[in-house]
Amino acid sequence: MHIVGRGAGGSQGAGKEDRQHQESRLDQPTRSKDGAGKPTGSPGDHKTRNRQAGPTMPGANLLDNRGWSAWLPCLKTALLHLFVIYASVPFLIRLFPMLLTKFVFLNMFKIPFFVDLSRPELLLNHTVNFYLTTEPEVTIGVWHSVPASRGVEAQGKDHSWYEEALGDDNPVILYLHGNGGTRAADHRVNLIKVMSAIGFHVLSLDYRGYGDSSGFPSEGGFTTDILYLYDWVKARSGKSRVFLWGHSLGTGIATNVARKLLEDRGTQVDGVILESPYTNIRDAAANIPVTKIYHKFPGFDYLILDTLALADLFFQSDENVKVLTSPILILHAEDDPIIPSHLGRKLFEIAISAYQDKNKVRFVAFPDKLGLAHDYISFHPDLPTVVKWDNMASREEQWCTQSFAASKSTATRHGTFFSGGQRHWGTAPRPSVRGETRQMLAGSSRLGVTIQRPTSITTVGNVPPSGKRLAPVSIRDKPAYRSTQD
Repeated sequence: MHIVGRGAGGSQGAGKEDRQHQESRLDQPTRSKDGAGKPTGSPGDHKTRNRQAGPTMPGANLLDNRGWSAWLPCLKTALLHLFVIYASVPFLIRLFPMLLTKFVFLNMFKIPFFVDLSRPELLLNHTVNFYLTTEPEVTIGVWHSVPASRGVEAQGKDHSWYEEALGDDNPVILYLHGNGGTRAADHRVNLIKVMSAIGFHVLSLDYRGYGDSSGFPSEGGFTTDILYLYDWVKARSGKSRVFLWGHSLGTGIATNVARKLLEDRGTQVDGVILESPYTNIRDAAANIPVTKIYHKFPGFDYLILDTLALADLFFQSDENVKVLTSPILILHAEDDPIIPSHLGRKLFEIAISAYQDKNKVRFVAFPDKLGLAHDYISFHPDLPTVVKWDNMASREEQWCTQSFAASKSTATRHGTFFSGGQRHWGTAPRPSVRGETRQMLAGSSRLGVTIQRPTSITTVGNVPPSGKRLAPVSIRDKPAYRSTQD
């Protein structure tokens, strides 16, 4: 009995020891196949780590080789798609040349949005909107701004009064804007304000297919629209001088119209002002930013540049100026990112070599430090002086005797002015009437323009705080400077 009792007690003790031994084994590290002991879930055991962490999202750890492996096929597919699109565009353009007209004209972008073009009074004073039918089923929208000196008189007047006002002997500008947007774009509106302030009638239109004008854009159609507007203005303006002012794409339209009038009718336009011009549309297309990614593409010239001719796009200002006799004023900012200024200079060189009277051709450069770029030459406070001095008038001395203006009672021109090469929103004081047209802004940040009559290129530059002007003198390469007193 004693032995049995001991046996029973011993078995209970042994069972307790077995349980303790099993529990102690659970606390010991697991062994790999090679016998090395590693704690469960240790960094070296990625299988155990994955079981403990649970499933992970693809790409959650980009350093993980398995994550890169999951992303690589997607990345390769995306790059392949981009390459196919990049490579197919030139071939699509060659197969369908009319696609180029969309890129060149950009008339589908009616910027600024939500502007009622039939109500110019929301943006401009003494301005009326009207429409002209240039061809069957083609109607163009036009704004007519009278000189600011007649602003008070124009209040409440209808379109018939504006038509009669064209015969008041003030000069007239037909403003031909660039591609994209409408006549309500801010830089276009500002040019109208500036030119109206110095005594011009300004008629700004949207070509066929632009803004609220009907029809479809084409180079020949643009010429037809401007010729119709020119005839309409001449029939009402009497002996007033009529100028063509083209900006960007509009410069090619302006020279097309001037050449057409000269060759078909023997009519010489009173003057052609070309702002940010190009030599021809082929050269412009080769230099604009969007085509630079294709410069190294095999067949770039054939697939893209040569296709412009198949789409009936030429705008050959370089050929047009060879036969023109009208005075030409070229304005170009040296920091123009859309149409490089060297194209404007090249056009000037072509024109001045073709003209017998070299004084009829002029180039005005705006330094890159002014930040005028492609659209903002009209914001430079010296522009009215340049135009008034070099506006192809019979009296060349009037730039010295007249200030900006038609409206002498207006003390300031609201908008932007430039100080130290930076654009600032605010007001730019007008110069006084007594021979101070070259001194544009008072104080240490004045800007000035010096125009050298013997030279054909002019640079508009800064006036330093010293009180002396650094006047550009030479011009075919880099301008030389001399110091002149104010």
